[in-house]
Amino acid sequence: MSKIKNIFIMLAIFLGMTDSVYAVVNFNKTDKNLVLTYTSFMDYPPFGDYHVKKERWGGITEKYDTVFSSFADKFFNSLDVHFKTLKDKDYSNLVRRVRAGEADIIFGTYYNTKQYDGLDFVMPAIIDNPVVLIMLPSNVNKVKSLSDLQKLKGAILAKDKFNDFVKSELEKYNISTEKESLEVFRKLFVGEIDYIFATYYFGVIEASKLGLRNRLSISKQAIWNMPMFIGVAKTSPHHKSIMQSLINFSEKTENKKILTDALADKVREYEQKSLRITPPIFSK
Repeated sequence: MSKIKNIFIMLAIFLGMTDSVYAVVNFNKTDKNLVLTYTSFMDYPPFGDYHVKKERWGGITEKYDTVFSSFADKFFNSLDVHFKTLKDKDYSNLVRRVRAGEADIIFGTYYNTKQYDGLDFVMPAIIDNPVVLIMLPSNVNKVKSLSDLQKLKGAILAKDKFNDFVKSELEKYNISTEKESLEVFRKLFVGEIDYIFATYYFGVIEASKLGLRNRLSISKQAIWNMPMFIGVAKTSPHHKSIMQSLINFSEKTENKKILTDALADKVREYEQKSLRITPPIFSK
């Protein structure tokens, strides 16, 4: 009996040692110049917004703003590695470049979505990106359920980012796709459409830029919820280490809070600016 007990004790010790081995993530510390590269959306605020401005003297000024920056900074600093950002105005090409290994990490990806095939996903999702309904307050009573929307006209913005499941759901509705925020909101205010499907954060920001935030009704409950993940390039030479490091980092509440706080702050910032913007006068 004592022999069996000793076997179980030794097995427990071995498993404990195995867990601790897998919990340790090693980067090559002999390479003092190790640089990891990350990227995210380029034209989808608040998740990413990239602008290139030509200066009078002939040079250019680049500006990239993303709510993932503080989260990324802390993550890379925890690994004691250098880091940089990969930028590309063509988002589809950007994702292909990540897949090819030009970047190690891409923040803000959707699972089961063809565009992100070939990437590994850090589980669970780091943030949710809910799809909401935007309407004029005077028209809210027209809609009691989603089936009511099928009798009405709607729209989405071309720059909005949906996963493949939501895209398939959108096909059930009579919706158009508009390139510009000004045009989609004009159609809403003059009655050419009855509603807009939009991801919450992006929708609030686009409405706020035009000074329209307080003139719109946005559903409190998500129509569909889209979990957003961190993607890691399988071609990265540090793929396994990055995956384990991100899993360990992302599961800590204080690190998740960095991202949720950044999102809340950015939305609040735009909503406050919206109060000082004179909204456009719409006409047919």
